[in-house]
Amino acid sequence: MIEGIRRGVLIFAAIAVPTAVVSLLLGLAAGTAVRSALATGFYVVGAMLMVVGVLSGARGPLRAASPEDPAEAAGLFGMGLGRRRLRKASDEERREAVFGAMLFLVLGLMLVALGVVADAENELV
Repeated sequence: MIEGIRRGVLIFAAIAVPTAVVSLLLGLAAGTAVRSALATGFYVVGAMLMVVGVLSGARGPLRAASPEDPAEAAGLFGMGLGRRRLRKASDEERREAVFGAMLFLVLGLMLVALGVVADAENELV
């Protein structure tokens, strides 16, 4: 469990630190307040992560079946517009999709919460 918490903190830091650095640089270049730039960066990246989480979680129970013939995969003029064979997703694939979506949603919510803390417009106490 400790290893999982450590991994989660590392993933969050790997997203939050570059977001803060880029937000600060863009905020300084635009001449905005530091807290406002940080809050905006955390809001934007957090919202994008939540959108990715929703879209990845909305994937249906069917997956594309790998074709036996590589030419069949290319479809019409190599654009993949030909016939598609579908198969039912395995339980493992569905579980991975749900956990991946939850990861994106939780990371996005944490960044938005960090944005609320950093926002100078909100007084938390």
